[in-house]
Amino acid sequence: MHLFIRKTGIFCLCFLIAFCLLFFSTNVLINKRSGFEIPHHKEYVILGHSHPAYAFNDSLIDNFWNGAQSMEGYFFTYYKTKKLLEANKQIKAVFIEYTNNQIEKYADENVWGKYLPYLIPRMYPVLDIRGQFTLLCRNPLGFAQNVPSSLKKNLLFLWSGKKSFLEATWAPTDFITYVNKDTLPIQPSFTDPVPKKSQIESSISENNLYYLTKVLKLCSDNKIKVYLIRCPLPPSRLYYNDSLLNKIKEKEFPDVPFLDFINYPLFNSDFADRAHLNYIGARKFSTFFNHLIHKGLMETPNKQEFINGEMKN
Repeated sequence: MHLFIRKTGIFCLCFLIAFCLLFFSTNVLINKRSGFEIPHHKEYVILGHSHPAYAFNDSLIDNFWNGAQSMEGYFFTYYKTKKLLEANKQIKAVFIEYTNNQIEKYADENVWGKYLPYLIPRMYPVLDIRGQFTLLCRNPLGFAQNVPSSLKKNLLFLWSGKKSFLEATWAPTDFITYVNKDTLPIQPSFTDPVPKKSQIESSISENNLYYLTKVLKLCSDNKIKVYLIRCPLPPSRLYYNDSLLNKIKEKEFPDVPFLDFINYPLFNSDFADRAHLNYIGARKFSTFFNHLIHKGLMETPNKQEFINGEMKN
């Protein structure tokens, strides 16, 4: 019996070591062989979760690359930003989406919660040891369950012979079908339930905001201009934590410009649902954003005043 247990233990240990070596080697190969370069003329980058992923049609915005992806928390945005800045020295500015649901406690799900099955496979190869250990400590079960799927994705990518992990995994393919479908019926007026003030202030994702701070510092350390940005939302929607969003911004990031497009004039029919633009709304907004860039948004000192003035025209 003792011999059986010993042999089983040795077998499990050998299997674990082999798995770790295989996993580590695929990550190394991806980082060495795969290109994380975006087109050289793309000097502006937008990152965040599904709001900017759906809102910015980068084919309509000159020199602009949309790297936002659904369900992405700032933890993963930090590592994505780091990799992009390393591989793309032409980047002049990074726009980070900053909106109401990114400060809510629920945003922890975008960091190490229920969305790990989507996040780990597409981001694991660019995580450093500290990032991997953080995920392991915060959600051991979720980490253990999703690392094998990341290994599978790594092996399939390497076997395919594709050269760009960025194009294979970070390309905006997960939402194209969604935003191109027919407009969903939206109530003429809706709002989130308004909790008590104490509930609002206690429902803040300190974890997500911590990594937002790291993203901003990373850009600053690399002498890259960085902007916080909020995408358009349905005109009939009200957010209960709007004042808190602005309060946090002024307290934690007072020197970072905030480009707020929440009041960009759109119809409910320009939205796919209660939070995301459809392709019609994205086309309208992206064309307007491109107009702003060409009219000098990056150079003007009072950016929000400039935006508000253009939105009225």
